[in-house]
Amino acid sequence: MRFLVLVITTILFFESSQAQYNTRYFQDSIQRLSFSTEAGFIYGSSVMNNDFMNKFIYGGRIDRSMKDDAYNKLNTDNNRLGGDLTFNINATIPVDTLLKKTNLALTVGVSHIEHIDAVFTEDLFQLAFDGNKQFAGEEAILSGTNMNYFAYQKVYVGINAITQKHGVILSEGFNVGIIKAQEHIALTIPTGSLFTETDGKYIDLTVNYAFNQTDTSKNNFSAFNGYGIATQIYKDFALKNGDKLHVEINDIGFIRMSKTALEYKADKTFHYDGVEVNSIFDINDSITNSISQDSLLDNIYTSKKQGSYGIALPTTVNISYTKTFNQKWKAEIGVFNRLLANYFPYIYTNTTYYFSSNFLSQLHLSYGGYGKLNIGLSTAVNIKNKIQLCVGTNNLNAYVVPKSTFANSGFLGIKALF
Repeated sequence: MRFLVLVITTILFFESSQAQYNTRYFQDSIQRLSFSTEAGFIYGSSVMNNDFMNKFIYGGRIDRSMKDDAYNKLNTDNNRLGGDLTFNINATIPVDTLLKKTNLALTVGVSHIEHIDAVFTEDLFQLAFDGNKQFAGEEAILSGTNMNYFAYQKVYVGINAITQKHGVILSEGFNVGIIKAQEHIALTIPTGSLFTETDGKYIDLTVNYAFNQTDTSKNNFSAFNGYGIATQIYKDFALKNGDKLHVEINDIGFIRMSKTALEYKADKTFHYDGVEVNSIFDINDSITNSISQDSLLDNIYTSKKQGSYGIALPTTVNISYTKTFNQKWKAEIGVFNRLLANYFPYIYTNTTYYFSSNFLSQLHLSYGGYGKLNIGLSTAVNIKNKIQLCVGTNNLNAYVVPKSTFANSGFLGIKALF
């Protein structure tokens, strides 16, 4: 229950500048000095609709029908939820004076990134929301559950090149970032079950798990709990018919946590037959003290050690094909996938209509990720070729039919050109 509460409550705060997966609305044919900032949010679940998630996160009554609706969507062992947050500040600096290359620019920036993903069993979800009475005389299966959460800041530098071919503006480049880890929490349960005796006299937890966590006393924005490297590579390919293929690989890298990190492990059966109450007049303190977080951890692990460990970043791959019909209409189809993140491949389309060369709207359709079907809308404006603004969501339907949608997102960006 604590695991699900942590995961579901935390997803509210996760945002991602990759919410649109390709937000390059306006492209210059030459390199220009520019500064930009962008942020957004995206979260979703294959089980909980937006109505369920909103009531759980913000408060409200989760009634029997809402639970039953979620239960009907559960698989035996492959139920997902996840989300991301990224806030980014970037500068593009032409280097033609230095290198005599008019098509090259130096890119530098800083980012704040948070990510969470989880996969959980049908039994664990029902156990969290309806307790263990329903499993009297039976085992609730926990095997295959895992969760990964991290937060870090990154400083990066790279090179971007602009070229033209077959009348199409192309961009390619790479960047390398140095990571400061802020926090990491991970839980893996390869095998596990919870048996409740028929009359509720005792509970047996049989589990093989590993739980990793960075220093809990230092997990705010300024915390330094590790270091790492992250890289990004991207390239456009022009086709003879004027269409374009975009390939991007992001977050190739790792994080090495500091020596103050903790690892708990267990592979045994834990027996629980109740709480001993010393005084009927002190019952609240007796129960509270016996089920504190520290006492729970002390009672359900067989080994504990402190030391450094490493994790691989959940690398993302984005491939898209763009076709320009005329000056008014453009369409894009693509697939986005996140590796090592309990992610379902995200297939998307963007249809763009230009009201003018400096003002557009884009319709988004997609399926996958941490949710299901998504319908989005965004708009962008180029003001006197000096300021570019974009705002949108990939989940407009989340606000219209929350009971039938399973993800939410939003993004906002501003760019100043000189």
